[in-house]
Amino acid sequence: MKLKKSILAWVMAVALIFFNVPITTVSAADNNLTIQVGETTTFAEGTNIKASKSLPSQQYYYLSEDYNSVAQYNEVRGNSYQGYVLPTYAQLSNEYKAALQTSGYIVPDSGMITWVVERKENRTVAEETIGMDGPETYYRDFPVYKIYPLISYDITIDSNIENGTIAADTTKTTRGNTVTLNITPNYGYEFESVSVKDAKNNDLVVSDTGSARTFTMPAYNVQVSGTFSKIPPTVDTITVAPMAITMHKGDTENFTATVSGTYDPNTAVTWTVEGANSANTTISGSGQLKVGSDETALNLIVKATSVQDATKSSVANVAVIRANLVQSTESNKISGIAEGASYIVGTDITFDATGNSMDNTSPISGDIRYVPVSWNVNPNGTWTSAPYTATFKINNVGNYTLKVVYQKQNYDGTSWADIVGDTDTKAVSFTIKNLISIDSVLVSPTSTTVQKGKTQSFTATVIGAHVPSQNVTWTVEGANSSNTTISGSGELMVGSDETSSKLTVKATSVEDSTKSSTATVTIVRDNIIQSDTSNKITGINEGASYTVGTDITFDATGNSMNNTSPISGDIRYVPVSWSVNPNGTWTSAPYTATFKINNVGNYTLKVVYQKQNYDGTLWADIVGDTDTKAVSFTIKNLISIDSVLVSPTSTTVQKGKTQSFTATVIGAHAPSQNVTWTVEGANSSNTTISGSGELMVGSDETSSKLTVKATSVEDSTKSSTATVIIVRDNIIQSDTSNKITGINEGASYTVGTDITFDATGNSMDNTSPISGDIRYVPVSWSVNPNGTWTSAPYTATFKINNVGNYTLKVVYQEQNYNGSEWVDVAGATDIKTTSFTITSDNNNSNVSDKNNNSNNNTNSTNDNNAIKTDNNSNKADDSLDDVPNTGEDKSLVWLFIVSLMSGTAAVFINSKKLLLGKKR
Repeated sequence: MKLKKSILAWVMAVALIFFNVPITTVSAADNNLTIQVGETTTFAEGTNIKASKSLPSQQYYYLSEDYNSVAQYNEVRGNSYQGYVLPTYAQLSNEYKAALQTSGYIVPDSGMITWVVERKENRTVAEETIGMDGPETYYRDFPVYKIYPLISYDITIDSNIENGTIAADTTKTTRGNTVTLNITPNYGYEFESVSVKDAKNNDLVVSDTGSARTFTMPAYNVQVSGTFSKIPPTVDTITVAPMAITMHKGDTENFTATVSGTYDPNTAVTWTVEGANSANTTISGSGQLKVGSDETALNLIVKATSVQDATKSSVANVAVIRANLVQSTESNKISGIAEGASYIVGTDITFDATGNSMDNTSPISGDIRYVPVSWNVNPNGTWTSAPYTATFKINNVGNYTLKVVYQKQNYDGTSWADIVGDTDTKAVSFTIKNLISIDSVLVSPTSTTVQKGKTQSFTATVIGAHVPSQNVTWTVEGANSSNTTISGSGELMVGSDETSSKLTVKATSVEDSTKSSTATVTIVRDNIIQSDTSNKITGINEGASYTVGTDITFDATGNSMNNTSPISGDIRYVPVSWSVNPNGTWTSAPYTATFKINNVGNYTLKVVYQKQNYDGTLWADIVGDTDTKAVSFTIKNLISIDSVLVSPTSTTVQKGKTQSFTATVIGAHAPSQNVTWTVEGANSSNTTISGSGELMVGSDETSSKLTVKATSVEDSTKSSTATVIIVRDNIIQSDTSNKITGINEGASYTVGTDITFDATGNSMDNTSPISGDIRYVPVSWSVNPNGTWTSAPYTATFKINNVGNYTLKVVYQEQNYNGSEWVDVAGATDIKTTSFTITSDNNNSNVSDKNNNSNNNTNSTNDNNAIKTDNNSNKADDSLDDVPNTGEDKSLVWLFIVSLMSGTAAVFINSKKLLLGKKR
C-alpha cells in the first residue's frame, strides 16, 4: 500500500511540475495576499485577481484549481493522504475561463470554490519523520490556484448561408464566454433558423435576444449555420396608363401597367379588352390596343390583371370615334372645263372647283379638308365660302391655263383652321380660237380590201376656215362581229369571226359633227397558206403487191391545187412530174397516170410537187421550192392459192383454257402465209381468237362445240377449219373425302361377330373422266386379318375372336386419268383409320375365346373373311403379336396358385397346356 502511495505521489509531483507554468505575480487586492510562483492560497468569493504586470498581448489564460500540498521539506506527496476524500471536480477543471486584463478579473459567483476537503477524522498538521514504515506527516489540504495559458476555440460561420448573413461578435473565444450572433436577412427574406454545433456535432442551446442570438462557448470549436426564407411578395395596386383616352377606329395605342406591392411582386399582367363588337379590336400581350376599323362600340374597357394575384386589376376607359378624315390632294379637281378644250373668242366659260372633303358637315378633331380659295387665268377671282364656281370670258385667241388654289384645313374640335403654308394647286389648259367653219372631211383610203383577222389604218383630213381642229370621231358600220372595231386613231380591226362582206368606216369632225366622210371596206377570207404535209399519192398502197404486166393507176394530189377563187397571197402545191420506170410529167389537171412493170422486184414511185403563190392575178412558181412524195410497192409473178391447212384439225379444250392453232397456205409462187382467224359457234363474248391463232375459251362458255377458221388474206375464197370440243374443268380431288363407313369410330362388337365395312375413295365412281382428272380408289385394308381390292365393290367382312381394342386401316391409291386409262400416281396414297373395341360374350369364358381365336387364325379359312386366304394364312405365325393383353396370363397364374392350394392336378395341367399353347 505504501509503495503504491509513493508511486502515486511521484506521479502527482511530475504532473505538477509539467502543468505548473508560472507567468507572473498576482496580487489579491482585497486581503493583500501575494501569490508567488509555487505558492498556494485560497480566494474568497468575489476576490479581485489582478496581474501585477501586463501579460503578453493576444495570449489567453485561465484560472484553474489544483489539489496539492507542499511539505516543509519540499517533499511532494501528491494524493497519498490518508483519511481524506479527494474532492469532486464537477465544475472546476478548465471550467471558468477569462482573459486576464491588467484591470483585473473578478471570480464570478458561479465560479466560487464552494467545496472543502472532507476529512474522515480531524487531524492537525504535524511534522513527523517521513518513512515507509514510520509515522506520516499529515497536511491540511488547500485549494491551489495557479495561472496557466488560456485555450481559445474557433467560431466558424457556414459559407453556404444564402439570402442573409449571420455574424458572430468574435471569431475566437474561450469556454464559458457568451457569443452573440447578429442576424441580417437580405431584402425580401426573413430569418428562419440558426444552428450551432460543436466539434462533436452536438447542438448548443441558442438564446433569442431579438435580432441577435447568443450561446455559451463550449470547450470545442463550433460551426454556425442558418437559413432564411423568402417573404412572399404581395400585389397592392395596379395602375394603368393612360387611364382614359379617345381613339379613332383603326388606331392603335400602347397601354402600360405599373404593379406596386411589397418584396418585389411579379410585374407581369394579363391584358384584356371588354365591350368590343369587332373581332378586329384586339389587345396584345404587351398592352397594345388595336381598334378595328369596323368597331361599332362607342366605349371600350382595357383591363390589366396581375399574373401573381388575379384579384388585383385596373382598367382604362377608351372612347371610340370614327377615323379622322385625312384627305389627300388627289381629289381636288376642276370641272366644267375639259383639258385641251377649245372655246370661241368671247364665249362665257363656267367651271366648278371641288376641294377634297370640303363638304364635311360633321367634323371631329383631327379631320382634314381642302377648300378652294382662289383662281386665276385672266381675269382672276377668290372665294370665301361656297359655292365654289365662277364664269369668265376671254376675247383673245391663244392657249390658256386656269389655276385653282385649295387651302388645307384642320378641324381642332371647334372650328376649321387653315394649315399655314399648306396649299394645293390644280390646273386645266384650254384654247381660245376664232369662230371656225368646216367645209368637209376627207378619209383615206376611200376603199380597200381587208382579210378577216387583219387590220387597216385610215386617216382623216378636216378642211375649213381658221385652222379647224383635225380631231375626228371614228366609227365602223355594217359589222356583225363584236371583234370588228376601230380605234380613236382610225385603225380598223376586222374580227376573225366577221361574217359581213362589206364595212363602212366613218370619220366625223369633233368641232362640227355635221361634217363627215366614209370609206368602203370589202372583207375577204384569210390567205390559204398550205404546207406540203397534205401532198399525197393515191391508188397505190405502201407495200402493195402487183402481178407482172398489170396496169397500175395512181393519182397525185397537191395541197390546195384546186383553189379556184384565190386571193393575193394564197399558196398551193401542184404535181409536175413522176418517176418510177417509166417516168412522166403534168402541165395541168388531171394529175393521174397509168403504167405497168414487166419485171419482178421492189419499186418506188416518186411525185414532185411545185409550190406556187397567187399574186392577185395569176399563180406563180416559187423558184426552188418543191416537195417530193414516194410510195413503195412490189411486182410479183401471178400467185395461185390451192388450199389452207389448219392444225390441229380437232381438239378438246377446257373452259377458261387456251389452244394454239397454225395455218399453212398452199399454192404457186410462194403465196402469203397471212390468214384471218375467226371462231364460230361461241356463246360467250369471252371466247376469242387472236390474230396469231390462239383460241381462248371463256370460262362462261355454254357451247359444247366451236369451229376455228383460217382464211387466206390473198385469196379469201380459200380457208380451212378445225373442230373444238368444249369440256368441263378437271376434277382434281383431294384425300379429305376418302372415308370408311359401316364401322363407327369407338364402336364395340362382341367376340366372333361379323363386321362389315365399305371403303369410299374420292371420285372413285368417275365414269366419264377426261384427261387430267384425279381420283382415289381403295386398294387394301388391315386389322387382323387383312385384305386387298382390285376392283369394286370396295367392301369387306371380318370377325375377331379376341377381346381388345383394334384399328382398321384402309389404303387409298391416288390415280390420274391420262386420256385413255386411270394410272396410279407413284407414291401418292392416303390412309384412313377407324378404331373399335371387341368385347367378350358373357356366355363364354376368356379361355374358350382365346382358344377359338387361336384356332381361327391358325386355320385361316375363307369363312373368317371374304378375302384371299393367303392374307390370313401368311400372318398366322405372327398373329399372336397383335393379340392384346387380355389378362389371361394373370388368370393362369392365379389358377396355378389355386391348383397348388387345392391340390387339383388336373387344373394345373390344363393351365400348363394353355401356357404352352400361347408360346407355340
